[in-house]
Amino acid sequence: PYYLEYSFAEPPYFVFNGQPATGWGYASPSIHFRHRGKANVGWVDGHITSEEVALFEEENIYGVKSCDMMLGWFEPIDNTPFDLK
Repeated sequence: PYYLEYSFAEPPYFVFNGQPATGWGYASPSIHFRHRGKANVGWVDGHITSEEVALFEEENIYGVKSCDMMLGWFEPIDNTPFDLK
């Protein structure tokens, strides 16, 4: 399988009118967990953590399980880690 890489970390849910649109299903994950199964995350306050991939085995829009390519999200699988509030 092939996959595209780009520099955006997508949240699990699309946002509509400022709220997560959970009824639309999940976005395709874009966070790579390549550092011994972890992703290095730089937070808005300047600190950095190493996060483990969360269990997520759904197929993406291309019909591939993103976890097989070490793509995914860390816990919690919702939009709270992407919210600046």
